[in-house]
Amino acid sequence: MWESARKEVAEKFFHDRIALYRIDLEYNTIGESIEQEVLIGEFACNIQYTPTELRRQEVGESVSHSMRISLPKEVVLSYDKAYKIKMLEARLSFDDSFWRVKGWTEGQISTVIEAVKEVIV
Repeated sequence: MWESARKEVAEKFFHDRIALYRIDLEYNTIGESIEQEVLIGEFACNIQYTPTELRRQEVGESVSHSMRISLPKEVVLSYDKAYKIKMLEARLSFDDSFWRVKGWTEGQISTVIEAVKEVIV
C-alpha cells in the first residue's frame, strides 16, 4: 500500500533535485576541526521555500532562509551525523551554496528535512 503511494507522490511532486552531503570533521595539526562534505547522493525531491526573516542581533543583522524538502523514503539519515544539501535543480532561483540540515521527520510516504542558510548582512 505505502509503496504505491510513495511512487505516486514522487511522480506528482518531486520536480526538484538536491545533492545530500554528510559532514565529517577532520582535524588539522593544531587541533582545529574542519568540516568536510562527503557526497551521499543526488535525489529528486520537492522543495518548499519559506520567505526570509530579518533578525537583529548584538553582532549585526542576519537574514535567515529556511526550506522544507520532501525526499524519497529510501533516503536514510542518522541522528548521530550532521548533513548539508546543495540545490541542483529547483523551481526557484538559487545559488550553489550549502544549506545545513537542521532536522528531519520520517513519514510513511517521504522523509521531510528542514534546511537553513544564514547570510550575514
